[in-house]
Amino acid sequence: MRILTWNVNGLRSLISSGNFEQIFDYNPDVICLQETKLSDNFIFDGIVQNEYRVFSNLSENKGRNGVCIFTRLSVKSSSDVIGHKRFDSEGRYLYVELENGYSIINIYMPHGKRDKSDMSYKLDVAQKIIQLAKSLCNKQAIICTDFNIAHKEIDLARAKENRNNTMFTDDERSIVSKLLESNFTDAFRYCCAESGQYTWWPYGFHAKERNIGWRIDYYFVSDILKNKIKNVNIYKDITGSDHCPIIMDIGVNEGVD
Repeated sequence: MRILTWNVNGLRSLISSGNFEQIFDYNPDVICLQETKLSDNFIFDGIVQNEYRVFSNLSENKGRNGVCIFTRLSVKSSSDVIGHKRFDSEGRYLYVELENGYSIINIYMPHGKRDKSDMSYKLDVAQKIIQLAKSLCNKQAIICTDFNIAHKEIDLARAKENRNNTMFTDDERSIVSKLLESNFTDAFRYCCAESGQYTWWPYGFHAKERNIGWRIDYYFVSDILKNKIKNVNIYKDITGSDHCPIIMDIGVNEGVD
């Protein structure tokens, strides 16, 4: 099974740039997009290949946030609420249970704001996500997410300069640690220990060209699946957003250890 995850920073803009259709060239079975910024779902008509079924969660504040899942695999059930009133109203969550036994969870974590005025909100949501992870740890679960947190110093280019800044505070980093302690694995780090591997670059100052970035987009997979991970690749050269896509290949026909 091949999964693609990408914070597109506005799906309409991505389509207008001509960079949307290329994701289908990678032949993904499941596509998880974050920050779609849609006001309605009409845009999906004609742009998503017919083999895919579309699930979308829009924010009540139209044109902001939003997540969607395209899947060409049979779906057993779905949900778009996690149990946090504000988070659920902002269209940041989708859960799809596939007929093959896998659960796909698409999450767009709140940023927290540079002045940290939304940090308590972010930490509250994190507790809901950790509770969810604990409930899924014995299942074949994959969390695809713009998590808006860099876990360790290796995960951003300028760790010392950003110490205690939003997305790299101790409280936020501990969220990732607690999630991993809930029997989940950071799939990219399971495959790759190299530094300089990032998924988001600030606009301006030629940050992407200079690779001054952050790795804040993840696949977290339940530990029972980690031996099924084939590869996880970051596609820095795919443009159209300040994030880039990540593709994971994972075995589904080998049983679960």
